[in-house]
Amino acid sequence: MTITGLRLNALFIDRHGSVVAGCHLSDGFQAIVTWSYPEGPRILVKRGDTVQIAPGDIRTVNTVSVQPGIGGSLQPQQTLADDGRVAFSISFSDGSSGIFSTVIPRGCDPIDFNRDGLYPDNQDLMDYLTVFGGGACPTGACGDLDFNNNGLFPENADIEAFFSAFGGGGC
Repeated sequence: MTITGLRLNALFIDRHGSVVAGCHLSDGFQAIVTWSYPEGPRILVKRGDTVQIAPGDIRTVNTVSVQPGIGGSLQPQQTLADDGRVAFSISFSDGSSGIFSTVIPRGCDPIDFNRDGLYPDNQDLMDYLTVFGGGACPTGACGDLDFNNNGLFPENADIEAFFSAFGGGGC
């Protein structure tokens, strides 16, 4: 399915560049789409999907929407938190509805580790390894060491992910 249009009043971006938006798919159904680097767009939920509410309680999605100000622990007027948590509402085909949240999987950080605006350049590699080894960031604006955003750092998997992304591969 292709995305035919975004409802720009339902477009949210967090400080890491992850995006969540309400949209319409090529089949005319509503959907909530997420985008994060380097994974690209992903349909989070759409009309016709089934959602397990509890064991044995599976419901079919009728409509979906993202709206500011919903979502439990999120701040008022916030739909997408900086940790990637997104809040959205679902109405089901049986007439029930609810507010749900999930975390958008974030891929790797941008490869411009030293935030000098030049990428890919070898200085990013050298600066990442310098900071990983305990040195100071030469530009004073380097990204964090958890390049693959798995919550563990420093670890060799971050170096592997950085080199893979730098070479044009996946995270």
